[in-house]
Amino acid sequence: MAMIDVNSDHNAPAPSGGDWYLYFHQEVFYAFRYELFSELKQSVHLTPVPGSIELVLGVMNVDDDILTVLNIPKLIGCCSASLAALQLVIVAEVEGQKIGIPATHVVGKVNESEFRFESSDLKTTRSSFVHQLVCRENQPVTLLALDKILHNEVEKEVFNGALFLEL
Repeated sequence: MAMIDVNSDHNAPAPSGGDWYLYFHQEVFYAFRYELFSELKQSVHLTPVPGSIELVLGVMNVDDDILTVLNIPKLIGCCSASLAALQLVIVAEVEGQKIGIPATHVVGKVNESEFRFESSDLKTTRSSFVHQLVCRENQPVTLLALDKILHNEVEKEVFNGALFLEL
């Protein structure tokens, strides 16, 4: 799938800079750092993990690597993702470990300078996995801190356990 560079003109203050990939899942925009981006996989086969935490949708085998597919809505403290909506998975690498991120449509790469920050957005951040909530062209965007998953001791044990399950 070809990526589309999305350009916009905002006069709002910008954070420190850097590129993010925007993606759209269940009518919500999320973004993660471009440096984490690895590849896109379509028509994935997802295997549920019995007893796994709600942050994990399941595991999948990609090129003999077992990937944990994350439940992004649960990470930010809202409703669960639907397996029926899982048509596309972004494979991202965080600290040498690959994870899967469900996305129904990848919008493209944007620079942080395109985001508009509002104080009301920051008040709604409820999860340690979120950098912050911002706006872009009047649409709320959740900036995800996927690297924090690996530093959360409670989640790390289950996360690694799912990663190394044999299918």
